[in-house]
Amino acid sequence: MVVEREQPVEVSTEATPNGDRATVPLPASAVVRAAAVRADEPLHALLDRRRSDVIERFVRAFRDERLAEQDEPRTVLVDDLVFFMADLVDALRRGEVSVAETARSHGFRRRRLGFDLRVVLREFAVLRRSILGVVTEQGAAPELEELAILDRCIDDAMAEAAAAYTAQRYAEVAAERDAVAAERERLRLAVQSRDDVLAIVSHDLRNPVTAIALGIDQLRRSGDDQERRARLFDSIARSARRMSRLIEDLLAIARIEGGQLTIEREPHPVQAILDDALSTARPAADEKGIRMIADVPSSADGLTLSCDRERVLQVLENLIGNATKFAPRGGTIAVRVRRQDAEARIEVQDDGPGISRDALPYVFDRFYQAPGVRRGGAGLGLAIARGIVEAHGGRVGVDSALGAGTTIWFTVPLQGA
Repeated sequence: MVVEREQPVEVSTEATPNGDRATVPLPASAVVRAAAVRADEPLHALLDRRRSDVIERFVRAFRDERLAEQDEPRTVLVDDLVFFMADLVDALRRGEVSVAETARSHGFRRRRLGFDLRVVLREFAVLRRSILGVVTEQGAAPELEELAILDRCIDDAMAEAAAAYTAQRYAEVAAERDAVAAERERLRLAVQSRDDVLAIVSHDLRNPVTAIALGIDQLRRSGDDQERRARLFDSIARSARRMSRLIEDLLAIARIEGGQLTIEREPHPVQAILDDALSTARPAADEKGIRMIADVPSSADGLTLSCDRERVLQVLENLIGNATKFAPRGGTIAVRVRRQDAEARIEVQDDGPGISRDALPYVFDRFYQAPGVRRGGAGLGLAIARGIVEAHGGRVGVDSALGAGTTIWFTVPLQGA
């Protein structure tokens, strides 16, 4: 054991003429100090004092043994080691194991960095060897109890780090499994959606195509009957319009779902849009004897929307057309406008059979047809209406109950809002 000295030792040796060596004082510029090691220094104090030596020895050993597949930066190798050493010193000072939390953090972070579990466990063996190397280098003689605590701390740290590493890996595997399941479900829905589109298109296009083909065939046989030819031309034109409308609806849905629906905002009076929508829908309503009411109170009179006029008109025509389809003969459709803060709320109400509670969440889904309801189109109108309203920054909703009619409403920002 080397004893610490307070005064410098001033010694040197020089050869005498007869070949012997004699001790002579060194010049002041050559004064050296003897290495100082504290004979009674506890292990925790030594490690605290020589912590940087342990860390540097650990980094060298890690790289020399090529534990990682690539040369990791020093900051990555050290990582939680500084904090672990502090925990280790504290455990030795208090005489009890208390390194679990830092070891768990280390295992978790090593997994996040892509380390192998074998490397994580090997790290602690390298650290143990580095600590003992510094202790031996200093000439210290730790108590057996201190060495036992050191071993327990290292072993406990290995177990905690391995547990955290494994838990993180299990979490990643679970997340990967969930992602695969979600992707599988997305693909299933995509296939189902494709099949739905094909079924809808084949069903809704078949009728007008058949009508056009029959009309053309009858035109060839009509001879000079001008009245019959005129009726056939009208039938062919209506079928062509149905086909065109379905194709436009499918393209609109594709643009909406692809985020490519363009909105050109300009100021437009709500009353003018309402008048145009009612004028377009009135012939169909008159055929069923349906009374149409426009309810615009004085508080909403003169409201100006910030909107794409043709798009909002399309929404209203869809909603009024839908109400006309389900309202009974001789029934009533009411279109109301209300001011709601910085928005206009527009409602279309009918006194039809209403919608069941179970069906309400799905009425705005594309291709949706309520169970038991006679098919009256492709089921795209409400989905398109929702897409247009949301593109304006508005909201859309439905209030209904079986036997109590249906009210579908939407909001559009006011000019200057």
